[in-house]
Formats: sequence, C-alpha cells, structure tokens
Amino acid sequence: MVELGSSSAAESDAIKLGWHYFNEAVHRKKKAQRDLQSKRVQRDDLCARLTAAKQLVAERRAETSRLAVTGANDAELDAAEAANRAAQDRFNTLTVALAQIELELTVLEEEAVEQAEQRKRADAAAEVERLADEIAEIAPTFDDAIARLASVTGTAGAIIFEAKQISGFADSVRGELAKALQAIGPLLRSHARHVLSGHAALPETKTEENIDVGRN
Repeated sequence: MVELGSSSAAESDAIKLGWHYFNEAVHRKKKAQRDLQSKRVQRDDLCARLTAAKQLVAERRAETSRLAVTGANDAELDAAEAANRAAQDRFNTLTVALAQIELELTVLEEEAVEQAEQRKRADAAAEVERLADEIAEIAPTFDDAIARLASVTGTAGAIIFEAKQISGFADSVRGELAKALQAIGPLLRSHARHVLSGHAALPETKTEENIDVGRN
C-alpha cells in the first residue's frame, strides 16, 4: 500500500510558525487600516492649516510694511513684528509636522503592501497544502485498486498470457508510483513553507489583488 512521506517535525513547526505570524498580521490588519485612515485625516488637516498659516504670514508681513510706511511708532512696530514672527513660526511648525505625517504615511502604506503580499502567500501556501492532502487521500484508494488489478490479472494469467502481462505491468506501475508519491508529499509541503516565508515565487494569477494605499 502506498504511504506518502509526511513532512518532518521541523517542517511542520516551521509551517505552524509561519501561520502564527500570518494570523497575527491578519489581526493587526483592521488596526493598520484605521491608523492609515487616521494619518490621512491628520495630513489633510495639516495641509489646510498650512495653507491658512501661509496666508497669515503674507498678511502679517503686509501689515508690518504698511505700519512702517505710515509712520507707526516703535511700540506698534514691535507688536506687528512679533505677530509676524509668530505667524512665521507657526508656518514652520506646521511644515515640519506635515513632513513627519507624510513619512509616517509612507511607512503605513508600505506595511499595507507587505500585508497584502503575505495574504497572497498564505493563500498560495494553503492551496499547495490542500493539493498535498488531496494526493495523500487519493493515493491509497488508487493503490488498493491497482493491487487488486495485479492480483486478478495474475490469476487470469494462468489462463491467458495477455492477462499475465497486465499483472506484471500493474505491479511495476504500483512500485514506481509508490516511490514517486512518497516524494511528492514532502516536496509539496516544503514548497508551501517556502512560499509562505517568501523564499519561493508566487504562482502567476490572471488578476492582481487591489491594494488601497493610494493617497486620497
């Protein structure tokens, strides 16, 4: 009877570990999406504030110049210049903050792409594992059938020569198939592990998963 080689304990542990990390990533997915949306809201708010701050800087500078031209006293100019500096400081502060938010957005977007890649790899690895399981389920049934065929045709071979030839062929096929199937299981499970870890290429698909990381 055909017995498919099972994955080693190390391979099994590696696959379980890979799935553990993947499941953690799945649990973090919603939080990551919330963080991404929150950063986009912060960025949009800062952009609006920065636009207003830039306008205020221009207004304060114009007011300071007007006061100087119209002969305002030192106290009035001091107040205008202080307001001008405050407006410029606020503009600078918001500019730095916006740059930081843009950087954080870039990191979050890269993480979203990586998560999508991991989801693809997990799905592909699961499909390979399914194939290995299906082969392991089918192989014994086929082995039983071909063993019976070899036995029956062997008995019939005492009557006709052609049946004896079929019996020999069936025995040969059974032996070769057993060797091949014993290798397939571990190879498929090893490939699944490599796909999950990123050391094997993903199979090509007709459609690519849409990843919402575009800037609004």
